Amino acid sequence: MKPITADAVGINPIGVVVWKKMDGTRTLDALVAQVRVTFAEVPDTVNDEVSAFVDNLAQKGFAGYEASRAR
Repeated sequence: MKPITADAVGINPIGVVVWKKMDGTRTLDALVAQVRVTFAEVPDTVNDEVSAFVDNLAQKGFAGYEASRAR
C-alpha cells in the first residue's frame, strides 16, 4: 500500500514469490522460473500472469522495469 495515495494491490501466492524476488536484477523469465521452482503445480498461463502482475505494479508506481530489446 502507498500511504500517500492509499493505492493497494491484491496479491496471491504467486505474486508473493514474484514480489519477494523482484530485486532489479531478475528478468520476467527468471521470475517465472522461480515461480515454477517454488510451486508443484503452475498454470499454463503463468508467464502472462507474472507479466500482468509486474505491469500492474509498475502502472501503480510500486515497481519499475526496463524493456529489453530483442537482438
